[in-house]
Amino acid sequence: QSNDDEIITSFLQKNNINATKTPTGIYYVIDNVGTGVQASSNTQIASIDVNVFLLGGARFLSEKDIVYRFQNG
Repeated sequence: QSNDDEIITSFLQKNNINATKTPTGIYYVIDNVGTGVQASSNTQIASIDVNVFLLGGARFLSEKDIVYRFQNG
């Protein structure tokens, strides 16, 4: 896993991408922060757009308007 992190962090630095890493090892970027009310536990949030790219730059997955259930704690 350490080698994977090195590859990913090198890619992020090379492409000037400021990503956040979750405790499970997923890196993510929030391009546009919403302006609505802060979500609370078990609230459905709509209109999440997800784009997943491979390290070579190819788009792997693109989904729009995903409904997501927010669970706090």
